[in-house]
Amino acid sequence: MDRVLVLEDDVDFEAFFASQLKKLLNETETLKLNWDLIYVGRKALDWDNEMQVPGSSMLVVPDYSYWTLGYLLSHRGAEKLINAKPFEKMLPVDEYIPILFRKHPQEGWAEHFDPKDLKAYSASPLLAFPTHYVGDKGWFSDTE
Repeated sequence: MDRVLVLEDDVDFEAFFASQLKKLLNETETLKLNWDLIYVGRKALDWDNEMQVPGSSMLVVPDYSYWTLGYLLSHRGAEKLINAKPFEKMLPVDEYIPILFRKHPQEGWAEHFDPKDLKAYSASPLLAFPTHYVGDKGWFSDTE
């Protein structure tokens, strides 16, 4: 398998999700983008620090983010996530992933994981969102 789409159980999709995802994947091929992970849903904390991928209309280089609502993962990206041995130093996946692409603000945490060479990108605009936000009626979290 070359790539996989990983989705959380509380994800909601942007209108025309499937066609937009296909367009995004076509763009990565046209640009010959060498990617390991592409967020399709996340909570970006500072859009102003995120740079558009040159020649792209749909991709940015992400800064530190919360949530892993949805992401594309290449086979090589999956190997990188596993090879950094996350089960030896447990950390939530939405904290772990930014460490591996060098965007995590807690440098002390980052010291425990190598290599940090994940090639991460994000859809912009995002293609997936949470079904509920904290405080919304019906909001429930498995982890909080």
